[in-house]
Amino acid sequence: MTRSKNPVSGRRGVDRRAGGAYSSRMALWKIALLAGVLAAGWFLLPRHFDMVVLVCALVWGMDYLRTRGSTGQVKRRGSVARLGEMLGVETRRNQSSFRFPRAGAIGELSAVLAGSAGEELPLVELALPTFRKVPFCFVVRMKRARLRESELVENSQIPGIRFEYVLRRVDLADSLEAAANLPDLFADALAGVGGEEGLRRLGGKDIQLQKLYFNGRSLHFLTVMPEEGPGPGELEVFLDDAFAMHSRLVELVDRVEFKVPM
Repeated sequence: MTRSKNPVSGRRGVDRRAGGAYSSRMALWKIALLAGVLAAGWFLLPRHFDMVVLVCALVWGMDYLRTRGSTGQVKRRGSVARLGEMLGVETRRNQSSFRFPRAGAIGELSAVLAGSAGEELPLVELALPTFRKVPFCFVVRMKRARLRESELVENSQIPGIRFEYVLRRVDLADSLEAAANLPDLFADALAGVGGEEGLRRLGGKDIQLQKLYFNGRSLHFLTVMPEEGPGPGELEVFLDDAFAMHSRLVELVDRVEFKVPM
């Protein structure tokens, strides 16, 4: 995986380095690599070319299955009509998602099923778009969450990204695990929401935050909620905290001049 070394500089004179921000268009990169291997095998190993083809096919197949499995874990299903009723938004009985304005932004609540340890876990997802695209991403998971996913590694998939960022693990409290392609920028984002304690407070008693991630375009919160909906005031507190985090994240990335091409 090629690591980009293009600088990312802040407008206030703060230099940030992409330090492996991403390898662009990984699908095309892999096609070119496999084509090169096939061409070399044709000229250098003509007697064993069938074996070269088989190995390339296996590599491609394994990568396809990994990518397909990681991007297909979350799908829409169920209803968020009860949440719409609590927010005063008119929804249909079996509506799986709806958008709503709040604090100068547009949020979307969706009922989704996520793959977790071989089972499907019903979740409510809150998505907050930033209306721009930047080469910065991070993911934070609650270690005791009911949503169980594979270990965070350098090339863990983040939904909504067509290429693979090079992620780096970030040390947080025992109850949290995180990774980001720009750890220094992630630290700034974390400080803007009250640090690790601010993350742990998200959700409150009735809304169990499982995971949050930013894919360079939108901020997502995956939560477990009671079927009858959260208790009085719980949804409002969660939305206030989530939208405040979104606002601070937008302010942060707007102050940075990203020089890594998208």
